[in-house]
Parts: sequence; C-alpha cells; structure tokens
Amino acid sequence: MHEDEDGVVSRWIAFTSELRAGAMTRHGGRIVKSLGDGVLITFPGAAEATRAAGQLHRMIGRFNRGADSDSRLELRIGIHIAEILETEFDIYGAGVNLAARVATLARPRQTVVTADIHDELLPGLDLPTEDMGECFLKHLSEPVRAYRLLHRHPSARPGRPGPSEGIRPCVAVCPFDGDAGHAEASLLGGVLAHELVMDLANEPAVRVIAPLSTMRAAGRARDLASTRIATHLVRGKVMRHGGQGYVVTVEVVDARSAEVVWQRTQATTATAALHGPTRPSGEWAREIAASICFVQPSALRAAPVLPQMPSYALLLVAIVQMHRLSRPMFDQACSALDHLIDRHPSAAELRAWRAKCFMLQILQNWTDSPERSAERAYDQIRRAVDIEPTHAMASALKSHLQLLMGEDPGVVASDLRAVTSRQPNEPLGWLFLGNALSGLEGHEAESATACEQALALSPLDPLRYFFDTFAAAAFGALGRHELAFRHAQRSVRDNASHLAGLLQLIIAAGRAGRPGTARRAARRYLHFRPRATVSRYRELNAQLPDACLDAEAAALLAAGIPA
Repeated sequence: MHEDEDGVVSRWIAFTSELRAGAMTRHGGRIVKSLGDGVLITFPGAAEATRAAGQLHRMIGRFNRGADSDSRLELRIGIHIAEILETEFDIYGAGVNLAARVATLARPRQTVVTADIHDELLPGLDLPTEDMGECFLKHLSEPVRAYRLLHRHPSARPGRPGPSEGIRPCVAVCPFDGDAGHAEASLLGGVLAHELVMDLANEPAVRVIAPLSTMRAAGRARDLASTRIATHLVRGKVMRHGGQGYVVTVEVVDARSAEVVWQRTQATTATAALHGPTRPSGEWAREIAASICFVQPSALRAAPVLPQMPSYALLLVAIVQMHRLSRPMFDQACSALDHLIDRHPSAAELRAWRAKCFMLQILQNWTDSPERSAERAYDQIRRAVDIEPTHAMASALKSHLQLLMGEDPGVVASDLRAVTSRQPNEPLGWLFLGNALSGLEGHEAESATACEQALALSPLDPLRYFFDTFAAAAFGALGRHELAFRHAQRSVRDNASHLAGLLQLIIAAGRAGRPGTARRAARRYLHFRPRATVSRYRELNAQLPDACLDAEAAALLAAGIPA
C-alpha cells in the first residue's frame, strides 16, 4: 500500500467484485462482507468451504499478473465450522472470531482449518491436511488444534488395493441420511448403518469396509462411490412417520455402473429396529449378500453394539478424541468411556476401547507406571472377552498388549492368526498381526501383506496415521525403505503428536537416504521425549531380528538420538 496504493486498491476491488459477481456460487458460498483487507464468506459445509479456498487462492493469482514479488496480493485463509446468528448484512458468533484467528496461523497462499473442519473431511476424497498441533491464538486462553490444508488433489495412499482385487465383493456402508430437522432420525440412521456393518461382517461371502472409514460420509454417498474403495455401496434414508415411527429406505449401488442392485423400504420404530426379535439389519444383510454374491448367506448372530442411540453417538466422539493425541481431549475421551461403561457395563465394545486408552497412555508416555496401565488394559480386555468371547477387537488388543509387554512374537502372531481367521474383517487384527510378524526373521513379506490387508479393510479410517505407522515398520523390515518413508511421512502429516509415527519417520527417512528429514524428525521427537536414547529403544525392541534392530539403531544415532 505504501509503495503503490492505487494499484493495490484497484486490484483488490477487482478481486472482490468478481467474488460478488458469483464466483463462489458453485460452492454454495455467500459473500457476507468485505473487511477492507479481507472477506468473510459462509458455506453450507466443510467440503464446499475447503474446495472454495483453493479456488480463491487461484483467483487472486490472476490479479498479480505483471506485479513484482513485493507487490503481489496473497491470501491467508482460515476455516471453522460453528453455529452462527445470520442477518441480511452480517453474521455473529464465537465461531466467526475463531475463523479469523485461525487465518493468522496461515502463511501466504495457505489455508488453515480447525479440528472441527478436519473431522468433517473425508480422507482420500477431500483435500488432505497436515497436522500443525495445538496452537495458541490471540485472546484465547486454551490452544486450538489446527491443520494446514494441502491444496492438491488427493492421491491414493500406498498399499491400498482397488476394489477389483480379491474374489469377494467389497461393501461400504454409509451412515444413513436423516430426515431434515430431526436429530433423532439422523442418530437412528447412524446406528442402523453400524448395525448393518456388524451383520455384514459375519457374512463370509463379502468383505465390508470398517465403519470408522465411512462414519463421516453421511450425506455424501455419491462422493464416496467415486473413490472406488468398494465394489458396492450401501446408502439409506430415515424419515419420520407418525408419532414414534420411521420409514427406512436402504439400497445397494454397484460402484462401477451406478446401478441400484437392491432396495428395501421398511416402516419401523427405534425400539424395533435396534432391540426387536428380528432386527431389520440382519435381514438386510442376508438379502444384500445374496443379491451381490448369488449365494445363500450364513445365519447371522450379531447383536446390537450399544442399546441407546445417544450412547453410540458419544462413543464415536470419544474414539475420535482419544486418537487425536491431545492430552486434554484424551482425558475427556477416557472420562466419556468411563461414563458409558457405568451406563452399559455389559457392552464389550466399550471395554475394548477403554483398554485401547490405557495402551495409548503407554505408547505416548502419559503414565508414571506402564506396568499399572498394562494391568488396567488387561482387566478391561478380560471383561470384554468374558462378555463376548469372540470379540475380535478385544482379542486383537490383548495380543498386541502382550507383544508390548515382552511376549514372544511367535506366540502373539499365532494368536492373531486365530483372530483374523475367526473375524477376517477386523482391521486391527491384521494390523497387529503385521506388527507381530515384523519381529520374526523370515516373515517380513507376510508382515507387509497383513498390514496391507488392514489398510484395505479401512482405507478411509480417521485413525489412518495409526495404520501408516505399522505399515512403515513392516515395509522397513522388508527393505522397501522408500515405501516405508511414504507411510511414515503420511502418519506424521496426519497426526504430528503420534510419537511412534515420529520414531518410524526418523528410521525410514534415514534408511531411505533423507538425512535432513530424519534429523528434523529426531529434534521433534526429543522435544516430546527428551530422555529418549538408542539404548532404551534397543531394550524395548529386543524381540526384533538382530540385523533389523542394528540397522534401525544406526539410523536413530545418525539422526541425532543420543546413544
């Protein structure tokens, strides 16, 4: 402005005039007002806002043609999602202020989003993000978890097979859409979809994508179909009907042809749908499997995971919070799970997730007594297995915990093979099997294959960083260091607080010939764990083959981890 006030003002006015002329219309954007050196725009959802951000960066670039580097106008964009008070001329609310504060975290030509926006984006479909950790903002007493939006088209992650691979059809179940304005219908739709996943998981003729991969795809079935992660897509809608009644429509779409191959419409109540003697999801699963496989499906025995919809919704929130690896959110998630266990003491799934919390305490060094945390994890797993002896997740966690506490990898791998044989659609079973096999000399290829199977079963998982960490270790042991590096890099990009991911990035970067990246990752790791040493790493990973352990220790030393 000081050097060329007229030129800057004229270019800014031309840019905002194009916005007012409808440049954001295709994204559903509404220009609220110009702020002098910025603009305030609303959008109907997170996906529309993030796509529009990329267009805005490209648009303003056109108004810089002929300008030297010191005279360029660049945007810093902040995005947040919240309830607002909207009038004809303005919008109000704490969320508006937070969006403006978040924009200050962006550099020129960057977009920064809050965790609430991040949680609305669909991995592998929407633009990818990079975790910036917890950031302090002006006038806010608590830090805000922020993510940098990567303005490039999402590419397939390594190790993700396409839907055509394998003999069995692969089914993805979207959360069913709810009747507009009725939160209860939306909750029922989410629970019915989860129930259907559980029923389909017991059908040997099909593979089913894990529910954590699709739980954020509500209302976006068409977009999910375009990812081609599955051969068939199940979508549905729940409409209010009468006082306590609902009409549920469910259909199966061939993802390759977009043809509807099966459809059912059924009137029901919430009680009958979830607790009745013949729950509709069981019948739907049998018919769906028959319609796409042309075989007679086996009898289904699955029972509802949780008996009340509000509890199920709270569980999903707790799962996301615990894996964000922010200590305050982690503690909130643990409290929520304790509350749910008090409310539903006979729900095995809750016990399994509580055990996972104790295990994360050990992995993140958030406990003064790892042995005590391990004992508490064992107790929750034992209770889960007592309630449901064949619970796949609890069985997989038990074996993984045994490995963490020094059990022989061969014994653990044998137990996990039994878990994956009994429940082949449980991604954690395959993931932990891959981890156990990585400690057995001569089983490196089988370890990598097991990790790939876990990735295939949950390709859009919001906890994908966890999967990528294990895959990095498996491919590193196999000697495929570049692929190991890409997995480790993705893990840290998705969650910068995951210490195991940082450790794998140090090792993978060093062995892939990227010493600068390895040293930077080592400095960040030592920030979180200042007492870390290579000797301690050797002690904790003594079960690894000697040659593999020596190579990893050398990579850690070269990156700057103390001996």
